[in-house]
Amino acid sequence: MAVNSTHLEYTRNAGLWEKARDCVDGEHAVKAKGEAYLPKTRGKDRAKYDKAYARYLARVRFSNFTGTVIAKT
Repeated sequence: MAVNSTHLEYTRNAGLWEKARDCVDGEHAVKAKGEAYLPKTRGKDRAKYDKAYARYLARVRFSNFTGTVIAKT
């Protein structure tokens, strides 16, 4: 196996591990990923819609149950 290659199991699970790390890191990490966790819908007026999306992203709350459980163990 070459030094720059990854194991098949790693490749399969890398995305899940990233999501788990984001959840543990909390709301700021989840919101930083923006559309990865909260996709935008199609808007007719893109500039107006982008402002509305930014306001929505600022308002929405992420309940960090994962990080809370890990912190207590």
